[in-house]
Amino acid sequence: RWPSMNALLDALDKHPAIESRRRFLAAATDKLAGVWDLPGSAAVVDALARREMRQAFLASGRSYAGTAFDHASAILDRYAQRWAHLYVESCEATHVRAEQSAEVLDLRMACLQEGLQDLAALVRMFRQATAAAVDNAVNAANALGNLERCENIELLRAVVRPPTDAATRERVESLRQRLADVRARGRVGRIAEALAAVAPLATEARAIGYGPLLADVLHAFARLHEDQGTNEEAARFSEEAFGLAVACRHDEAAAEIATLMVGYTQLRPLAADTWTVVAEALLRRIGGHDQLWGWFYNNRGIVRGIQGRLEEGLEDQYLALRAKEKVLQPDHPDIAVTLCNIAIRLDEAGRLDEAIETCRRAVEIGEAGFGGDHPRTALFLANYSEILARSGRGADSAVAAGRALDIVERQANPDGVLVFVALTSLGIARLMEGKNAEARAVLERADRLADTVAPSSAYRAQVRFALARALWETDADRVHALALAATARREYEAEPSTVVVRQELGHIAAWLAKRTAAPIAAPPPLVASNR
Repeated sequence: RWPSMNALLDALDKHPAIESRRRFLAAATDKLAGVWDLPGSAAVVDALARREMRQAFLASGRSYAGTAFDHASAILDRYAQRWAHLYVESCEATHVRAEQSAEVLDLRMACLQEGLQDLAALVRMFRQATAAAVDNAVNAANALGNLERCENIELLRAVVRPPTDAATRERVESLRQRLADVRARGRVGRIAEALAAVAPLATEARAIGYGPLLADVLHAFARLHEDQGTNEEAARFSEEAFGLAVACRHDEAAAEIATLMVGYTQLRPLAADTWTVVAEALLRRIGGHDQLWGWFYNNRGIVRGIQGRLEEGLEDQYLALRAKEKVLQPDHPDIAVTLCNIAIRLDEAGRLDEAIETCRRAVEIGEAGFGGDHPRTALFLANYSEILARSGRGADSAVAAGRALDIVERQANPDGVLVFVALTSLGIARLMEGKNAEARAVLERADRLADTVAPSSAYRAQVRFALARALWETDADRVHALALAATARREYEAEPSTVVVRQELGHIAAWLAKRTAAPIAAPPPLVASNR
């Protein structure tokens, strides 16, 4: 027996394994120095990064800047802790337990280096944060991921190795650092800057000819176009990136790109099922990646909803929720997004009580993750308002929509899409309450924005049919009301033939039939398709 507990602790403290762990942790802390401090670290340089980030956030003028800083910095703390843990574990696996070779250690360290570059680039953006960076801070921090790939040895070994000559390897490393900067700019909402920076990066990557790097650059190009709303360009870059990723065995990127392509259902309707099969096969091959599985199920659920397979689509959204809950914090915004999608599917299925409760949870998580005054919280509130309106709870719907509009009018572009969505929700709520004059005033504002900011023709159709009803009920301009309803019908007809679109077309046909001399036939019943 040891003579005392102190003697035992002293002996343990001098054990080679303990000393090695201390040395490896010190090395990890040193690498993080000047980037982001480990929680509890007293490093002066690291503390400066945190202080400058907080000062920049508060200087943005956003009312939720303090909340955004608290949540984003907590996410960065977790990422830094995870990075340090994997660094130490990788070193121990090779140098202490002799479980992995020096070659594997090199692969894992290269992966961790990419993760550190992404962290450093994002912290630089945060230390000079604009209002847009504060708006996107929580999502940007969460987009760093969880470094899961740095544990998947089979995946790391499969990727084609970088060129062997030192000069080319140096160029590859330099481009990867610039790519990290591009991703960081995109994540904080500086899309135009990121697109301008990624174009020459793609040219240089093509000249080098190293497939995994070029696939990553083109994938970044695609994501930026998606964020900008130019989805045709996003799909084009994604398709090229996918081919490259498969050719050079960059399976993780290929799986992520295929999952993204599943989400482009409305652009590539005939290819939706093919991309679904490809994405699922790749995800099964690489294993793990619960968060990516979550987005796969989310996107497949959307595909199935568009195809009229509502129950299957709803089940996919529940699978997405379970996958994300395995790896994400309970208040992670991705959880709120999936809950909102579940609520939409429940609404379509006529299960309004469940839809209301699910969307209420999404609002709560959005408020916890983003803050009660954040424009993204307003989006959850707008969806909540629409579901409440369809359940006949006009007054509650108006409260939620009013909150959403108040947030976005103070925090977002007054002529932007967020204001348009909130106005539409509030106008429909006022109609439900029978406050037709108020509804008309709100919906006329939304209609003035519709042609320039509405995300799709379905959004334009929704506001125009609502405005038609408001005009009719206030005896304002019934000829214009009929014209608006007819326009809404044409705009819905331009959309994919989903259950919701067909229902809205039926409502418009019935409304017009009661108000015109020549009744307009409702569309034929929907036949579910498995294209």
